[in-house]
Amino acid sequence: MAARKCYWYDSSSDGKLMINLAEAAVVAWIFQWYLAGDNLGKIAVGLEKQNIASPTGKPKWNREAIDKLLSNEKYIGKFCFRKRSVLELRK
Repeated sequence: MAARKCYWYDSSSDGKLMINLAEAAVVAWIFQWYLAGDNLGKIAVGLEKQNIASPTGKPKWNREAIDKLLSNEKYIGKFCFRKRSVLELRK
């Protein structure tokens, strides 16, 4: 799961992550709509009206995909690579 590419990133030929600007804009829009008070269904309809494919390439977004994106630690600033607790670090 940790090795799976996040929506808004592409992999370069050498395996490094590169920002996909079009997908990054979609993520920003989703957060803007959500913070403006739009519910998940309304966000999904808005994305569909703009012909924005889901992270899996489907023409329609579902509420679950949007909810996961909004709560994904990689998007909300809580992600740490190789997380360890204080107790593990003391060993």
